[in-house]
Amino acid sequence: LELANKAGVDQDTTVEQIVKLLTPYRNELTFWTLQRMASFCQQRNIRLIVVYMGVLIQNTKVREQSRTTMMDYLQGHGFNVLDLSYVFADRDRSALVVAPWDYHPNAEAQAIVADRLYQEIVSHQEYFLDADSINNSSGTTP
Repeated sequence: LELANKAGVDQDTTVEQIVKLLTPYRNELTFWTLQRMASFCQQRNIRLIVVYMGVLIQNTKVREQSRTTMMDYLQGHGFNVLDLSYVFADRDRSALVVAPWDYHPNAEAQAIVADRLYQEIVSHQEYFLDADSINNSSGTTP
């Protein structure tokens, strides 16, 4: 609510206006959301794992600035991160979007993400299992 007030958003503000008014605060809003999620999970003894996914926008400078800002924040605050930021590297990003005006990933892009996410999960088992489970020589969890 404080951020909405700061940005000049009220009950009469349209969705289009809200997006425009809050855009300058996107990092602050994202960081606040991550802290709320982390607090919620910590209170309930839930392990929070953040999947940072590459975006399909063409502008390399914007992509890299976004990645640097987010990864610095996530790593600096001790989040467990599965980094998929380069999942679309060396690919034609325009062929992976839903539409030219919609940068959401299409079915092909979703398959690429799924494959890479599986690889990340396998290589970061410590995020998902207790240490005793990983070291259990019988291959079964207690």
